[in-house]
Amino acid sequence: MRSSTKTLIAALHILAEDIDCADGVANAAIYEAAVRLREINEDLSDADNQVDSLIAENEKLLQCIKVLQLDNEELNADLIESREYADRLVQHKDMACLPKDLENLREANGQLAADVESLTTRLDDSRAEYIHLLQRVKVLQVDNEILITNNLELQKRNESLLARTSRNDRRGWL
Repeated sequence: MRSSTKTLIAALHILAEDIDCADGVANAAIYEAAVRLREINEDLSDADNQVDSLIAENEKLLQCIKVLQLDNEELNADLIESREYADRLVQHKDMACLPKDLENLREANGQLAADVESLTTRLDDSRAEYIHLLQRVKVLQVDNEILITNNLELQKRNESLLARTSRNDRRGWL
């Protein structure tokens, strides 16, 4: 059965204090292993929190992107409708108010085009930020995996040290 990291750290601290070693090297090594294991455990916890935070930010950005895409689609539909209406007005040349209507439509189309351009820019910016966040998440995941690997290596070393210490205790070498 595997002990928890906190239990292993506590056991190493106790061993570092209780082992009777003339030169204190074993005590210092065990104590340092306990300190390093605690630091790695804290780093892992921090990395997990950062990953959770980035995932939450990622979800928010995805929602913003979806809203911007819907707004963009609506504006494009409005722009197409306005252009079609302007084209129909041009076909009816006998209308007395055509020039003013056409001027108003062109102005409205210009504003819609500017709005579409603005939303497209915002959407592109959101996508770039989303990609950047995904890259940060991947880096943190790699860092997390490295920390987990280091933690496992230290646990193996500590278990080996505990086993040797236990054997030495049984043999009466300490």
